[in-house]
Amino acid sequence: MNGRAPVVVLGHLLTGRCDPNDVADWPAVADAARRGRLEAILAHRLGPSLPESLRERTDAQRRRVAFAALHLLREREQVLEALVPHCPVILLKGAVLGHLVYPDPTLRSTNDLDLLIPSAAMPNAVTALEALGYVETNLFPSRPASRAAYHERLLSRELVPGRVRQPVELHTGFAQTFRHALDADSLFARSLPFAPDGLARLSPHVRRLGDVDQLIHLAVHLTREQFLSPSKHLYDVHLWLERGVDPVALVARATETRTKTALYETLRLSKLVFGTPLAEGLLEELAPPSPVAAWLAHWHTPTGHRLVRRPLSMRQAQALLMLPLLDGAPDRVAALWNYGRLRVLDRRGRGSSGPPR
Repeated sequence: MNGRAPVVVLGHLLTGRCDPNDVADWPAVADAARRGRLEAILAHRLGPSLPESLRERTDAQRRRVAFAALHLLREREQVLEALVPHCPVILLKGAVLGHLVYPDPTLRSTNDLDLLIPSAAMPNAVTALEALGYVETNLFPSRPASRAAYHERLLSRELVPGRVRQPVELHTGFAQTFRHALDADSLFARSLPFAPDGLARLSPHVRRLGDVDQLIHLAVHLTREQFLSPSKHLYDVHLWLERGVDPVALVARATETRTKTALYETLRLSKLVFGTPLAEGLLEELAPPSPVAAWLAHWHTPTGHRLVRRPLSMRQAQALLMLPLLDGAPDRVAALWNYGRLRVLDRRGRGSSGPPR
């Protein structure tokens, strides 16, 4: 594994494709695990195979992740009990993945509880959470139009004074409609009941995304963050693919939702970092034109603990990569037009009565 980026060495360690005895720079790998929020799963996967100098730190982080996860699991039940009288709820990201693809839900590092709800239910959902003691935080105080377009409401309350504050993020969509054609009504129609321990009594109101939609959501989340987010999100993709997804259905849904390029780049990086096995011809079916693919591959080159070639601010990454990650010229034109429109509305201090057109 000499010469490979520490994040790639870490990925191959987690998937059993690298012998711990072949690792030349453990401090760099440990740093990649810390920054990628993968220390807990690293401690679980390797255990005694880790160098003694790292075991104490990774074990301590595993305990911290488990501590936070247990509080989240308990809080999740209260939150869902408050919400399901008003609407069905789709659990997103760690709240589902920890149960379905991790050996134990307490190994998946997570901070907030992400929920997808129907847009009409948002006022009642916010009121229900406030009745539990949650307080809303405006994610975009100087950008009212952008807040409406992003469909996000963040509330939180303190569970353990000074130690654990639980955020709950309410979504009515995943991304602006001018970027990807992800219709919330269709996502609910294809969703599946989700009833791990403690939630069975709330079925069928508590749900998860369908298998294909789950993978597309993970890809959209990574590309929305321009792959600057912790590498745990890419590891989620690897584990979900190992679980099994119909490649024909995946390509069809990606075409329908205009997420082929986002999915292509996500799967390409998952294969590079974790050695994820992919169905034959899948990347070729999803691939953008060669110049776009080359540009993305240039910037999305794992380096150090990062999934990108060099440190980038979010604004720099968006300037370089946001448009190439969209599927075609119409989507790019729409993105430029609507981002400009949102900025104008933000400066005027006006909200938006609906999604941009």
